[in-house]
Amino acid sequence: MQKESMKEKLEEYCKETIADSRYSDNSKCNWAFGAIDFACNAGLISSREYEALLEEFQLLE
Repeated sequence: MQKESMKEKLEEYCKETIADSRYSDNSKCNWAFGAIDFACNAGLISSREYEALLEEFQLLE
């Protein structure tokens, strides 16, 4: 069985966070962006994965 990559884990986290109706849209986007940004700065994902995740979740300005 193949181990889930950090990018896949972040995608799952972001999808769950954005789908959570308990929080405002702004809070959900901030949490998703923060998780992706932290993972990139900690060296857990590449800059290409960072950009792809931001684009996937429409977090680019």
